[in-house]
Amino acid sequence: MQHTGAEGGAMRPRRLLLLALALGLLLAVHASGLTFTAQDRSVAPNGTVVVPLVVADAQDLGGVDLVVTYDPAVLRLESAAPGSLAGRARISSNETGPGRVAIAVASSGSLTGTGPIVALTFVAVGSAGARSAVAIEAVSAVTIDGDPVPVQVVNGTVTVGGGPRTPLSPFAAVGALAVAAASLRRAHRDRSRK
Repeated sequence: MQHTGAEGGAMRPRRLLLLALALGLLLAVHASGLTFTAQDRSVAPNGTVVVPLVVADAQDLGGVDLVVTYDPAVLRLESAAPGSLAGRARISSNETGPGRVAIAVASSGSLTGTGPIVALTFVAVGSAGARSAVAIEAVSAVTIDGDPVPVQVVNGTVTVGGGPRTPLSPFAAVGALAVAAASLRRAHRDRSRK
């Protein structure tokens, strides 16, 4: 059936509107891109810790370039290795300054899914209670065909063990206050006797 006249003219803008909405939805889904997360970790003083850089929702990923920063007074980088999502991808890393490493991941096959793409191994050189951000900066990603992929990042933290003390339970806090009050009363009584 062929539409003619006013009815046919009204159908055309609707089709264009539907086409534009579908295209916008497709672009919005593609624009959401990837999320890279440096996972939080804790480590004993002088201990070794692996911080995975996890990628979420990778689709046909072919390469990633990123810069990771950390506090060199707290952590010393030992190595950067492929994570389980990277498979046999080639990883290269280069320390470009104190607390700054550039990492490149290149794969001949597409990387798809969610998981660690890079595993950074650090040694804790800071004292107990020290903390260092592990920040992902200057990240870019491309598909296996070389198309750019939008990227978001979530930075992590490494805490050297022995940090802030665990808060006392309410019962332990009351007990500690009672002991302190008894000690103060005893000290006050001893002074008044003199």
